[in-house]
Amino acid sequence: MREEEGRDKIDAFKRPCHLVGLRLGFPPYTVEDDDSDTDKPEASDQTAPDPPIDEGSDWQAIITLLTLDDDPTKLLVEITGTWQEPFQWSGIHDTIQARLNIASDFLRSRVSGFLGHFEGGDDAREN
Repeated sequence: MREEEGRDKIDAFKRPCHLVGLRLGFPPYTVEDDDSDTDKPEASDQTAPDPPIDEGSDWQAIITLLTLDDDPTKLLVEITGTWQEPFQWSGIHDTIQARLNIASDFLRSRVSGFLGHFEGGDDAREN
């Protein structure tokens, strides 16, 4: 899309636009190993199938990306993780730390990888 086309669409609001954002929701899920059948040994040679990866099976993530009002070249990145499984108060500190680590790892690995697709020229890589 050309820049002029984007401005025409925003002009429909008849006001300046200072923030642009995106919100993504990821439900709990299980990733199945997607190796092709040609790479797998014959059924008689297999001992047991690989178990699914549990990376997101017990929590959901909501990612919010917003440009900053005072500097639209920078992004606010927020992650909200929700677990449906209750936990005992006796282990609250360990549980909270583990869940914070899961959300932080997701943010660093997956969201950073997603944002890497939108890098501009040399200026964007230096920041």
